[in-house]
Amino acid sequence: MEETILKLIYINCAGGGTSSLFCSKIDSFAKSVDRKICYEWLGDIIDIIKKNDDSKYKYYEYVLLYGGTQVILTRADFPLEIFDLIWICPQTRYFYNDVKSKCDKYKVPCENIDMLTFGRMNGDKALEYLDNFFSN
Repeated sequence: MEETILKLIYINCAGGGTSSLFCSKIDSFAKSVDRKICYEWLGDIIDIIKKNDDSKYKYYEYVLLYGGTQVILTRADFPLEIFDLIWICPQTRYFYNDVKSKCDKYKVPCENIDMLTFGRMNGDKALEYLDNFFSN
């Protein structure tokens, strides 16, 4: 299996429920077109994952982590610098300016998820967005 340069994306909502469902839709679509992505609960993974290390993640294009938006704003040890994109769900887009301000300190892109893509849980459009985002 060939190693890839993984992209680590934090998809965040109010508490992790709908971002989990969104990740599962992206994952389902990706599998249907033979793409290698995975998704995980943010939890303790932020303390152990390192880009391109010897973990199971090195064979994936995208690792989608899901959880709450507030963790970015309230956890002093939140490792923004390990992410390639912070992607905010529509229900917490009112935090965008605060989150973007923190992301800018580490030069980490911060984007709002398109409402229609998220509302329809459209994994196809979400994966297309990620591919376009990272191809530029």
